[in-house]
Amino acid sequence: MRGARFWGLCVLLCVGVPTAVADEPEPYRRPSVHCVNDDATRAFDQALRQFYAFHVDDALAGFRRAASLDPDCAMAHFGIALSLGQHRNNPIVEAGCRPACGGPRAPNRDRPRRGACQRAQEPSRERAPEAHAAIGRALALAVRRNAVAPVDRDLIIALSARTIADPEAARTPLLVAHLASMRAIVRSYPDDPDVATLHALAIIDVHEAEFTAPGPLPAAAAADLGAARRALEAALAHAPDHPGAAHVYLHLIERTSRTPLADAVADRVAALAQLSGHMAHLPAHLRMHSGQWDAAADALRAALAADEAAAKAAGQPAFQRLYRTHEHQMLWQAEMMRGDGPAALAAARALVGQALTDVSPMLEHMLDGIGAAPGLTMVRFGLWDQALTEPAPGARQTASVALWHFARGLALVRKGKLAEAEGELNALRSAEAALGEVGPGARSVRIAARLLDGELVGAKGAPAQAIARLREAAQIEDGASDALPREWPLPARQFLGALLLGAGRSAEAETAYREDLARNPENGWSLRGLARSLEARALDASAVEERLQRVWRGGDSTLSSSRF
Repeated sequence: MRGARFWGLCVLLCVGVPTAVADEPEPYRRPSVHCVNDDATRAFDQALRQFYAFHVDDALAGFRRAASLDPDCAMAHFGIALSLGQHRNNPIVEAGCRPACGGPRAPNRDRPRRGACQRAQEPSRERAPEAHAAIGRALALAVRRNAVAPVDRDLIIALSARTIADPEAARTPLLVAHLASMRAIVRSYPDDPDVATLHALAIIDVHEAEFTAPGPLPAAAAADLGAARRALEAALAHAPDHPGAAHVYLHLIERTSRTPLADAVADRVAALAQLSGHMAHLPAHLRMHSGQWDAAADALRAALAADEAAAKAAGQPAFQRLYRTHEHQMLWQAEMMRGDGPAALAAARALVGQALTDVSPMLEHMLDGIGAAPGLTMVRFGLWDQALTEPAPGARQTASVALWHFARGLALVRKGKLAEAEGELNALRSAEAALGEVGPGARSVRIAARLLDGELVGAKGAPAQAIARLREAAQIEDGASDALPREWPLPARQFLGALLLGAGRSAEAETAYREDLARNPENGWSLRGLARSLEARALDASAVEERLQRVWRGGDSTLSSSRF
């Protein structure tokens, strides 16, 4: 079984916003921490919840406030060092890595291959000395004062292993040393949900590149993953509403496991959300990986509504733009998978508006590819006239413009205008050469070039050559991470299967569709193709048709193929 896959931009909790969810648990607090006054203790607890929410800058501000209210609160200084150090949702590239490896994970970007670089935050020159000073203060207080609980003293000592003043130092040995300490602590305190959560996050810091790469996990990473999962399950048995344990656990198991505990944790997440969009969106990861497209779309719409309310109340920080972009992109892909064309096109336009309105040049580059979402939706639903009249994305969005050429080219193929389609393919190939193999949208452009080439060659009467091109596209797609949202939203095997069926190769088509359903469970397009591939050999397709009827939301439109 393939390794568990992690999230793109996933944040849980917007603490302090009134909730409209029934049966909301009391906000979590760490019982071992008692500052000199209640205000300092409350500031610490709120900051800890925000850290588990991956609102790292808000957490840092909260820990700083707790330390200002009680300078002798060791865990407040621990929190400062924790927030300034490694965090996978606020990474900076290690020395020698390409820029494409750094920054928050854009929803439509290529990831580095396993081992290419460590995508964890390397503290900046400005932050590293403060982090080191904070952990030094926490250590001094932990040694001198009996008020620090033994478990908290152990956490402070463990964090000191990765927190040094030199921002140029290699990070990986520090992460490994920190994880070694956390392994010992989780064995000593198996019922502490904070320990279990911080232990799991330490494992992510060390193994993230392996967790997110395609293919089986190496033995060491698989062993650590299993240990993290067992520790979190034990913690959730004692503290089912712990925000950090619930958050990390769902991401550990979202790709590989559908268990009663996973479903129960996902159901409880809504009660923890406190109107935070990213807490509300988290179950959509589990639902999309298990093919529950309706439930995923519902969760994402609720998340976006909550985000809208929060933005009206407190504005939209830069990091929230990326989080909301993540949710919009997931919703767009869920609507396409369940066949709701009007909803998918509306979601695509909302995605472009959210991601690319009043955006900095750097962020526009980071989100390259998103500008093509409307055109790709038109390809998905066969809206060929609209695809040909859709305006081009902004010129700085190189990958988006390339994918716009793809949509136009396929529309022209379907209309029989093959010479004009050839011109669009040439433009797409030029963009592919300019983009190379690494960078935002590069993999999507490589896939699109082969899809359009294959469909064009097929229209010219060379099915074997066309099928070979589409197999190349599928092979490139297989190199992408399993993380959501997908880098490429139009699975190549849905195009491949349709060409194989047209060439009378129904057994091969069946294989293509089953392979796609393993990656994108219960999507209507591949279910339709699978049914057709069975019917072509007079095999019973009734069970597949029943599955299709459960998930398809295409209204009155007839789905006769896995692609228009």
